[in-house]
Amino acid sequence: MDLLDLMLKKGVELNTVTYNVIINGLCKEGGVGDAFKILEMMTKKGKKPDVVTYNTLLVGLCADGQIDEAMKLLELMLKDENFVEPDVTIFNSLIQGFYKEGFLDGAVEVYHMMVERGISGSLGQARGLFQELRNATHRPDVVSFTTIIDGALKAGDFQSAKELLMDMLGMGLASDYMTFSSLISRLSKLGQLDEAKSVFEKMIASGFTPDTFVYDSLPKGFASKGKTKEIIDLLRQMADKGVVLDSEIISTILTCLCDMSEVLDVMEILPDCS
Repeated sequence: MDLLDLMLKKGVELNTVTYNVIINGLCKEGGVGDAFKILEMMTKKGKKPDVVTYNTLLVGLCADGQIDEAMKLLELMLKDENFVEPDVTIFNSLIQGFYKEGFLDGAVEVYHMMVERGISGSLGQARGLFQELRNATHRPDVVSFTTIIDGALKAGDFQSAKELLMDMLGMGLASDYMTFSSLISRLSKLGQLDEAKSVFEKMIASGFTPDTFVYDSLPKGFASKGKTKEIIDLLRQMADKGVVLDSEIISTILTCLCDMSEVLDVMEILPDCS
């Protein structure tokens, strides 16, 4: 602060980068309150805080144990257009800050906020967050699991999503329908059909009854790989469960089955699915 006072007295024009350096130094020394005074000063002088400014302040608040204040600042950034739009750096810093201070519920909450805004963290972030929860004798609940699984799916980390789902079921926690459905759909679209089928079987074993949306994903996936036997087996299962297919699914299946004998097999089953 003394250096800042000296610079101001000498009429030195400070820019955002200079202010950020000062704010960072204050936060590292535990002077978060003074850092916010600098923030107020720079805005009054017409210097606009950037991502680095707010990232530094959020990390400083977490390090000072001011978790509630950190959350309030993040929420302001999300709601007020006058604030910088939070990016993956800010979310990651806040999650890591909550980790270090042991506020794991807060870490999950911030992760959920990040996922809801369509921002993807690193591929290993979901797995890392889950491990932190388990290592801290904190029993993850269904909400924590589904939040982290959803984040893994949106980040493209399908293997972690599946492993997390299996861990969840292994702990006796029932997943929700949409978690199974989303994972089956994404795995099918990626051509990871063995994985999709495995999750599908777990879904049934967990007491959920797949509907047309789930059954739409697997046949299309099997059809794209020419797995006609799997399609026919699945159609029989769907007929047994009374699932009604829409015209798009039927058209997709028939188009992909060019062998007449296979088409005839399918035609025998389709009346029960329509």
